[in-house]
Amino acid sequence: MQCEDGSAARMSVGQEHRLAHSSLHRIGTIGYQGRDIAEFIEVLAAAGVTLVVDVRENAVSRIRGFSKRKLHEALAESGISYEHLKELGNPKENRAALRSGDERAVRFFDNRLLADGAEDLKHLKQVLRNEHVALLCFERDHRTCHRSLIARALQTEDRALRVTNL
Repeated sequence: MQCEDGSAARMSVGQEHRLAHSSLHRIGTIGYQGRDIAEFIEVLAAAGVTLVVDVRENAVSRIRGFSKRKLHEALAESGISYEHLKELGNPKENRAALRSGDERAVRFFDNRLLADGAEDLKHLKQVLRNEHVALLCFERDHRTCHRSLIARALQTEDRALRVTNL
C-alpha cells in the first residue's frame, strides 16, 4: 500500500490479516431442494461463490441438473468450479435421524467427520484460503443437513470464519 505522497504505508499485523482474509474468509452452504439449476446457479453467482464443494456421499440426484457430471458442466459454464468430497457425506442410514435433530445422529456424523472425513476436511481448509466455497447438499434448510455440521467443525478451528446459508 502507498500513501498519497508515494511513501509506503505501514499496516499492523491485524490489519494485514483482516485485509488478506476479508474477501475469502467465508464459506457458504446451499441446498438445491425446491430449486432448478438456473436459480441455483443464480444464487451462487450473486453470493460470489467460486467453488461448489459437493458434500453428498453419492453425487447423484433425480432432480434434473444436479447429478455430478451435469452439475459440473452447468457450473463450469457459469465460471464456478466443482469438487466432490465424498468422505464429507452423511451415510444414508444416518440421514433421517439427523434431519429430525437426533443428537446420536449428530455425534455419529461428528465422529465420522473426524475419522473418515479428516483428509477431505483438511483439504477443504486449504481450499478456503483461495476460494469462496459453498458446501452443497440436497436439503434447502441448512439446520436439517450435515453441511451445517461441517461448517461448524471448520468454525471450531477458526472462529473468524463467516458462514452464510444461501
